[in-house]
Amino acid sequence: MQAMRHFSLRLARVLVLSACALGTAGAHASGFPQIKVPPGAETQWVAEDMVHNGVPMRIRRFTTRDNVQSVLDYYFTRWAPPGTSREVITSLGPWSVLARPQGRYVLSVQVRAADRGAEGFLAVSDLGKAKPYRKPGAGFPLLRGTQVLGDSQSRDHGRKARTLMLRNDFSMDANHAFYEQQLGAAGWTKTGQGTRSQDAWVTLFQRQSVELTLVVESAQGGTIVVANLVGEDCCSW
Repeated sequence: MQAMRHFSLRLARVLVLSACALGTAGAHASGFPQIKVPPGAETQWVAEDMVHNGVPMRIRRFTTRDNVQSVLDYYFTRWAPPGTSREVITSLGPWSVLARPQGRYVLSVQVRAADRGAEGFLAVSDLGKAKPYRKPGAGFPLLRGTQVLGDSQSRDHGRKARTLMLRNDFSMDANHAFYEQQLGAAGWTKTGQGTRSQDAWVTLFQRQSVELTLVVESAQGGTIVVANLVGEDCCSW
């Protein structure tokens, strides 16, 4: 379950940034608007109550037996004004992204091909309630030159959660050694030996009531670090 959450949040980050880039202010409405799904699609929550860099959001994952083109057609015909070019659909690697402003909100769909049809994410961003947010990555140890790709807060089954996604040019093993030293000095205790594969380290830590799952992955030309903290004090590093 934890591994799926890490995976979902990493992918959802692409959708989040794409949606916010297309945002627009407008009249206020009460509550988050709902995004309908194609007939037969199944959904599950990734985050019902999430704040990404100060912007409140809700994100659902969906799967369908329809292909990617059918999903895009479903949303394009409902969201795009007559005469709109399909060039509004953006490609990000294997993903296709379509966004629609609706008052103070931005509705987004991100979809890619799956083994039996298609899968993706639906997100609603409330730009009207965006609030000042501390600098992304604040309080978390960072290697020199690290880029903070995302810093999100949410509630995971009633518990506060904070997820950071980082990138730097150091090796996977150098990052792993850095975080073991830095987290240990900050009072975190390893709850296991950590697991190393050819291209990733996964290590679990705990400090008082807060749990931390640290994933360090080798990426082209550098390393991606995903830190998932869960607990009431996870945001007050």
